[in-house]
Amino acid sequence: MHWFDSGFVFEEVLSRRLTGLHGFALFVTGGRPDRAEALLLDVVERAFERHLDGEDAAAALDRSLVTEAVRAPEPVTSSSNYQFRPTPGDLRTIPSIEPAMLRRATLKIPLPARVAIWLVVVERRTYTEVGDLLGVDRDGLCTLLAWRDAMVGLALAEARGHDGHVSTGS
Repeated sequence: MHWFDSGFVFEEVLSRRLTGLHGFALFVTGGRPDRAEALLLDVVERAFERHLDGEDAAAALDRSLVTEAVRAPEPVTSSSNYQFRPTPGDLRTIPSIEPAMLRRATLKIPLPARVAIWLVVVERRTYTEVGDLLGVDRDGLCTLLAWRDAMVGLALAEARGHDGHVSTGS
């Protein structure tokens, strides 16, 4: 039996997932500690309420993670039409992406996409599991996950500078 299977009390499940939950909160809030802390507190509070109502602790955390994150008032800060299409030159001169660049790029993609990317890429959840949590079918999940390319493209664009050249950091 894995720790995330039923049979563990809420505090045990929470203590084993807290670091990952904190990382998730930072990711979906673009690295903003105040917003991440508020989101994390909302997730834990809602999950505990669900657990008190009889839901399994791990399932309560998962459902709260998604519902609270997607519900959080976090506007997308740029056009949702961005498409990253690398050219052969892009692949030869890939600059380093600083964490702050990735955080800023993260804020420019829709919040449900951030949640999906975290759950699939970082937590290695299955498409079926994430689709069920988000209430979308496989095609809908793939659409959300496609934003990963835009996120990386935006970070690369910032690393190169707006004129397409690699930024010197000054």
